[in-house]
Amino acid sequence: MPQDLSGFDAVLKIDYEKTIQEQINQKTPLLDMFQKQDAHELDATGKQVQYPVHVSRNSGAMSRGEDENLPTAGKQAYAELQVKPKYTYGRIQLTGQVIKQSLNSKGAFTRAMKAEMDGLINDLSNYRNRILWGYGKAVLCAANSNPDGSSATITVDRPLGVGVQATNGNRYVNVGDYIAFVQAASSDYAIRGTKSYLVSAVSADGTTITNSTGNFETAIADNDLIVKAYGAVASGLAVSDTDCGGSNGTDVGTRVPMGLLGLVDDTTYITTLQNISRSTYSQWLSYVLSSAGSLSLDMLQRCIDVVDIKGGGGVDYLATGHDTRRAYLALLEANRRYMGGDLRTPDGATVAAKLKDITYGTIPMKVCKHAPAGTLVGVDSSLMNRWVWSEGHWDDTDGNILHRVSNKDSFEAFYKLYDNFSTDRCNAHFRIDGITTTQIVVHND
Repeated sequence: MPQDLSGFDAVLKIDYEKTIQEQINQKTPLLDMFQKQDAHELDATGKQVQYPVHVSRNSGAMSRGEDENLPTAGKQAYAELQVKPKYTYGRIQLTGQVIKQSLNSKGAFTRAMKAEMDGLINDLSNYRNRILWGYGKAVLCAANSNPDGSSATITVDRPLGVGVQATNGNRYVNVGDYIAFVQAASSDYAIRGTKSYLVSAVSADGTTITNSTGNFETAIADNDLIVKAYGAVASGLAVSDTDCGGSNGTDVGTRVPMGLLGLVDDTTYITTLQNISRSTYSQWLSYVLSSAGSLSLDMLQRCIDVVDIKGGGGVDYLATGHDTRRAYLALLEANRRYMGGDLRTPDGATVAAKLKDITYGTIPMKVCKHAPAGTLVGVDSSLMNRWVWSEGHWDDTDGNILHRVSNKDSFEAFYKLYDNFSTDRCNAHFRIDGITTTQIVVHND
């Protein structure tokens, strides 16, 4: 009988050609906006950064007639802006065996140590880009059902815990995440339930998440916010076990850096931003157009005009999601002129098809996978700051990056950075919420 593949299988080699092929979107455009402005990446030290901001004029200015009383003297008013450091960490752990057996290309496609270290830095950037679309609470989504204690699956909605959208609720939750539930309506974002949960599945339709460690507790309520927990907590879960903290309406005491929805806000999410009350000082309010409905070119120009009138802001950066970009492109379709080398096969797309920035009045519109649906933010980037107490690095305080795990042939390391984000002038930016868009159910790995 002839030799066949089954009989010759032990002799045939496996041809390994390529290196590891990336399957995960590593783009972080919002984080890049802060980090690429060298003049606004500012070194910080001490327990906080503090400087005054001008919040009102001297009211004693007016025209008077001959021999009439002069206007009552007024004064300039100032408030103290306080920016506190936030501490972000990532941790890896490897066995001695995987380190040794992946040291060269003959044994592995890449060294395990390098893969884990480089991968974690990318993962931290992805995490930070997501929380930059928040308001200092690092919310993943909201519960959309009341568990009865008999199911390990829960329905979710409102990605990032914002807006009213029900579509794609689990888009930021990943298998392997430890999660917890907090009460959005409480004054201190109190924990709901007693333990954390390990996510074992997220549904492809974006509606549910499944817990691998048992059924969800009956204490969890509809509209509770879902946040990350540091790990497994079987009982006595506290806010300090999550990356959500602080009081409702203020960013004081929170664990994560302040995000764009807090910096550009009108008290929808943050009332007291970095020690200044928006209820006390209207100049600290951003222009927010809520429940916008259908996007229009006039709407965009109106927002730009308002921030020019209120804060003298020169908007030079538009940040939004893919759904809102498509809504904007639809506005321009009637005015588009199709051209090509052969006009019998015109090209009906725009530079967005090549993932390049489209513009409004030459202002680039940056599209980000973490942006909330139906939301567009316009900022004067010269007024946005990143304060750095310690730039990101692998901790080597004791002289070593790798630390032995007690009683095991294993090693661990952790990466850390201390920073936070602020704006010098809230009323120089605008935000549009509730834009009517066509959303696509796509999970954010």
